[in-house]
Amino acid sequence: MARFFLLLLVISSGGCATAERMANLESFGYPGGGVYLSSSGSQCGLVLSGQINEKTQEAMENAVKRLGSRKCDEVIVLLDSQGGRVGSALRLGRYIRSRGFTTENNSGQTCSSSCGLVFVGGKVRVLNGKTVLNRGGKELGVHQPSKSTTKKCVPQNAPVVNAIRNYLREML
Repeated sequence: MARFFLLLLVISSGGCATAERMANLESFGYPGGGVYLSSSGSQCGLVLSGQINEKTQEAMENAVKRLGSRKCDEVIVLLDSQGGRVGSALRLGRYIRSRGFTTENNSGQTCSSSCGLVFVGGKVRVLNGKTVLNRGGKELGVHQPSKSTTKKCVPQNAPVVNAIRNYLREML
């Protein structure tokens, strides 16, 4: 199956996911971002654009419900996010894994901070067209989380750091 179907062509051409490019896709907005759906035949895609917060997964689940009875050979979740809440990213990554979705990030899109945790949730992970983070794959760096109020790094033994470690063991 061609990896760059309509959704990826719309989003990948010319840079980051903008509202103008998203206008032709079915939208599931939430405060700080949106999930956008496209499908054509057996090719299905979701774009996560914006912050990752407590409303992101609800938007993702609504978009997935909308896929309904469509016969998707594969569902690709294209990520374009500066990140956000770690707990929300961990839940979303587990949801993506439970559904067997592929996560993807291409040149022109951003996936930083907690978005990297969502990326790791993909059953298959594609970075700039190459499968990564499967056995024998490449590396992905995730920075230490910081407190949203003080912007100071949390201690290495903090519960959120342990949750990230456990999640990465689970996903990898």
